[in-house]
Amino acid sequence: MASSAASFALSLLLVAAALQCCHGQGGAVAAIYSLGDSITDTGNLVKEAPPGVFETIKHLPYGLTFGRPTGRCSDGLLMIDFLAQDTGLPLLNPYLAKNRSFDHGANFAVAGATAMDLADQFNGSFSMPFTSNSLKLQLRWFKDFMKSTFNTDEEIRKRLQSSLVLVGEIGGNDYNFAFFGNKPVSEVEKLIPAVVQTIINATKQVLDMGASRVIIPGNFPIGCLPSYLTAMESPEPSAYDSMGCLNDLNLLAAKHNAQLQRAVADLRASYPDAAIAYADYFNSFLSLLKGAPALGFDEDSTHKACCGAGGKYNYEERRACGVEGATVCADPSAYVSWDGIHMTQAAYKAMSRLIYHGRYLRPQILSFPEKNGDPAEIRDINVHARVPVVLDAFNSTYFAWKTYFSLLFRENNLVDQVEGTVDSRAMVDDPEWTTIGATIIWWFFTTISKDLFHTVVSASDDARAMWVKLNDLFTENKLQRRVFLQQEFFDCH
Repeated sequence: MASSAASFALSLLLVAAALQCCHGQGGAVAAIYSLGDSITDTGNLVKEAPPGVFETIKHLPYGLTFGRPTGRCSDGLLMIDFLAQDTGLPLLNPYLAKNRSFDHGANFAVAGATAMDLADQFNGSFSMPFTSNSLKLQLRWFKDFMKSTFNTDEEIRKRLQSSLVLVGEIGGNDYNFAFFGNKPVSEVEKLIPAVVQTIINATKQVLDMGASRVIIPGNFPIGCLPSYLTAMESPEPSAYDSMGCLNDLNLLAAKHNAQLQRAVADLRASYPDAAIAYADYFNSFLSLLKGAPALGFDEDSTHKACCGAGGKYNYEERRACGVEGATVCADPSAYVSWDGIHMTQAAYKAMSRLIYHGRYLRPQILSFPEKNGDPAEIRDINVHARVPVVLDAFNSTYFAWKTYFSLLFRENNLVDQVEGTVDSRAMVDDPEWTTIGATIIWWFFTTISKDLFHTVVSASDDARAMWVKLNDLFTENKLQRRVFLQQEFFDCH
């Protein structure tokens, strides 16, 4: 068993090391400019709204994990925040904020914003329940900002060539507001071509200004959201898929995404010198749901809001999060959904990793600062100098061994490899991740005793699996029983 497991790890290490370890295209991102809705808004809606309106997101529990309300529709940070951090930039300030720095970009997204203008949606036959902000208005803000910040079109072009622009996620509210207007799915579907074309037209304008790297996200599987699961609950089992999501609503989102991806492909052909990527929010979200327990989320709460007023999905429109009668769960990080519509900080972080560091950004156009160092440098670390103990079933080295490794992981930003904050199944195509993971497995092999090796090692384990198994043995009193049984076996043979 020992030889097969060791051979597996060595083979994995050699194969992964032989792969290219570059990560995306282009150089460092000097600035990020973002257009979108509540998935991205870092405070514009609360600046735009008149006093007394949208009071809930101006106060706790919104911002609970962050420590204070920020205007974000979550308990903490959003995907755009984690993307900024990963590119080495500060968090993006909302465009409407005063006396803030915009040296590293600006966020034009507004919660509740639509892709199309109100007048273009069913001839304006229903009203917007939240805001009249649209992609057209945000694009005007963006252009005005660039013209007021830079002196010439050439300066704007130069700035955008070293920047990243996100056009979305947007379009989801076009469909949301149509549903609020009691439109059936068959009618709402008719909006898709116009919504997609509006997004593409806006992207063309950004590219014509000089943008060289653009990300266009798709829509979420809205049939998995507690708000829709509550509003459109059906007594028919056939209305739901195997994950408990509403089929018709997810099909609507999938149709939007399919048309958007075709349009993005055409856009790439028209702008061959630009790097244009599609961010797959739909499948990354489904991947998160499927891997929820491994990512630290409560398996029984994936369709429930953390902040709500009860019911099957802990969502009630009239007593939504922040309204009297709504309560907050004890641990938001164990929930995917924050308020039934938006996600928790923990879920946004997991999504950001799945998309921007995983397989759901197509093509990969980002190059992140090497926080983890070169995989070869990680492999060259003298682990015995850093972890000068051997973990053994028969001595008390566990806490020292764990402490040394915890320090090593933190120092080299390897915590994601062992804590489960990233779904390793989504990283199988990332050679850098795979190489570093194999190195960590080798570290474990060489710092545990032979007896312990035989007790817990499995050839199929990744770094997290091994870390969890080894820790569980000592923290859940499993080791003594396993060692006893093993000793009993050898005594009898």
